[in-house]
Amino acid sequence: MFAVILNPTTTLQAGPLIIYTWGLLVSIGIILGLITAWYLSKKEKLNFDQVLNISLISIILGFIGARLLFIFLEPNLFKNPIEIIRIWDGGLASYGGLILAVFGSIIYLKKNKLDTLKYADMFVIPIALAFAFARVGCFLVNDHLGKITDLRWGITVDGLTRHPISAYYSISLFILVAILIFWRKNFLKTKGLSTFFALAFYSLLNFIIDNFKDFEAKTFNYWANQIFLLLIFAISLYFIYKKIMCYNRNTIKRRANG
Repeated sequence: MFAVILNPTTTLQAGPLIIYTWGLLVSIGIILGLITAWYLSKKEKLNFDQVLNISLISIILGFIGARLLFIFLEPNLFKNPIEIIRIWDGGLASYGGLILAVFGSIIYLKKNKLDTLKYADMFVIPIALAFAFARVGCFLVNDHLGKITDLRWGITVDGLTRHPISAYYSISLFILVAILIFWRKNFLKTKGLSTFFALAFYSLLNFIIDNFKDFEAKTFNYWANQIFLLLIFAISLYFIYKKIMCYNRNTIKRRANG
């Protein structure tokens, strides 16, 4: 897994008002994600109250999960128990947030007897969009710098030019959003296809991007992250195959009966 250490000193200032750059971009991502979720829920005739509940659950559990995983990965940074709740000082691991948010959302959907895959298909675009803007925030505070490079788009910090890993993440997520929007009608013909395609795309791109990170001597975190991503990719491909085959069989039956 990878850990995110934010730079809380990177700010924008408008008179007496101080705005933390990363927090601003995360807020923009969340707001745009909620607006997109509202629009898609109306279009697909889903209950927006339920969509809003799931969104709030996901946001809260996302921050909790991200913080808990970071503490697990970097316990040496927390000398005093009070530091655990000082999330404004930075320290999040995004996979922890994503996993806990998904787990909590599934429990809510099952408890309220809602169609899990139908809601998941609706949420993939808002989630990808919110993450894309959050990664822009990471990029603006020089977070997630990778290996040393001589490429023109490298980011120079402390005299060393490195791969802008956050920019790679952000670009890949915006591409995913564009694909999901462009092919949305076709994806929606098969329930769950949008969700598993997004998971496959995200895990594969992250697997590739990880190779530009500056892991020293391929640490445990590197290998754990790579294995996790490959596992998600393989599982997603399996369900994509099943969904497509099921759709093709149903199409053949409809034509035969018609």
